Amino acid sequence: MIKVLIVDDSLTIRQMMRKVLEQESAIQIVAEAENGVEAVRKNREYQPDLITMDIVMPKMNGLEATEQIMSDRPVPIVMVSSITDSEEKQISFRAMSAGAVWVISKPKQNQLSDLNAWGSYLCHMIKSMSEVKVVQRRRSRLERLIDLPDTLTKSSPRCIAIAASTGGPAALKNILDPLPGDYPLPIFICQHITCGFVDGLVRWLSAELDVPVRMARDGEPIQTGITVAPDDGHLEITFRSRIRITSPTNDHEHIPSADRLFRSVAHVYGPDALGIILTGMGADGSEGIGDLFQTGAVTIGQNEISSVVYGMPRVAQMKGYISREMDPSEISAYLLQLPTMAGTERMDGPNGRRSKDNYSYNTDT
Repeated sequence: MIKVLIVDDSLTIRQMMRKVLEQESAIQIVAEAENGVEAVRKNREYQPDLITMDIVMPKMNGLEATEQIMSDRPVPIVMVSSITDSEEKQISFRAMSAGAVWVISKPKQNQLSDLNAWGSYLCHMIKSMSEVKVVQRRRSRLERLIDLPDTLTKSSPRCIAIAASTGGPAALKNILDPLPGDYPLPIFICQHITCGFVDGLVRWLSAELDVPVRMARDGEPIQTGITVAPDDGHLEITFRSRIRITSPTNDHEHIPSADRLFRSVAHVYGPDALGIILTGMGADGSEGIGDLFQTGAVTIGQNEISSVVYGMPRVAQMKGYISREMDPSEISAYLLQLPTMAGTERMDGPNGRRSKDNYSYNTDT
């Protein structure tokens, strides 16, 4: 039985969520709270397995409550945000940086069919996120780079491709935050997120980082800075040095697909790319990063201890496609030293030296 605390200042929303969740036998609502102050107190009192957290509330908002809960009694928190309010969406990502594990949209009232679909999604996410590992966080922490990791390669790649899912926004922020605004390598990101929230992710990263952040647009030329995949299509790279947004081809494919991003980067850049697979559920990206690995490209997986969910990087590591595992601070330090590297010798992966024979790629981009 998953014990849930519902936090929302709207009685109507709380009643709607209760009605939906009470239909799921595996979920028990142990308490409700109408503001962040109550949420912090009832988290201690009722010991829930998961909290659904509203953003805008009196006395203490959802971000402040999340920060206090994660420093007091850590528990998985799913932010419930208005999909039409851009400020709420940005606050949601700040809360995820503070320790919340996911964000979902608020339900549409008076629309039964939409409510049923939303309720099914909410129940699915609660069951998935209730077992996510969370750690206690100091509220006034300052994260800085640790000692530089060993050099993985003596030459700089020409682009960086990153995939992430659960826990990804916080990891991305920590990794990319130290990069200067004129960082010379293009960075492509595939982040699994609830549909409708990727624009909030882009705006949040833009506000937090010095490096320019943009949403991927079909046909645009590749540029330095950070390009984020949309949530309704796949981000791919073409031989003409352009962005391509493609439509899903089957119901089982993640949208956006990390495998598609990595595979396109492998075919265009070959060994002159860097692939990074971060925290997340499932196995998306493990095959695509294997394509990169087989070209001779360096591939990095987030290590288990720093991952919110050690799923995607674990599968890639088990398949032998990861050159080295790192935590976000080490990855950040490595990215900072890439532009200064020179030479051609590359580090072997766990399966020995990688062959480039019989693999087609084009570096004339």
